[in-house]
Amino acid sequence: MGKKDNEIALFTLYAYADFKIPKEFDCIFDLDNPSNFVFENFKLTQSIYECWYPMDSIEDGHEHLCIFEFENGIPEILIGLHIAKAKFSNVPKESKRLGICQSKDFDEIRKRTEYTLGLKEKYGTEWWRYDDEA
Repeated sequence: MGKKDNEIALFTLYAYADFKIPKEFDCIFDLDNPSNFVFENFKLTQSIYECWYPMDSIEDGHEHLCIFEFENGIPEILIGLHIAKAKFSNVPKESKRLGICQSKDFDEIRKRTEYTLGLKEKYGTEWWRYDDEA
């Protein structure tokens, strides 16, 4: 079975929690500009742990290659992501980074993201030392 027109494979960074799949989501946002977001229904349908081992879950603290299926086609916010073609990751440092969540949680996630972006702009790599919310 080939790729569907409404599917995309995305490499995720370190997962925030353990959870079973399939799992539905409805928000995608730009981690470096959280005012750029989209509310769109989509489902995580497949997970490949560390890009090596297919699983029926996402594991906290690990990277995954994930297949997402969108109700209304691939949203434009995904355009411009780095496309990996090598066996190992070669993502340029300044590549577009996206977050995925439930819309009901987005306001709090956006506030926290904007707060940490402000700290990073002011303090650079030592931003975490000034994080009063941690």
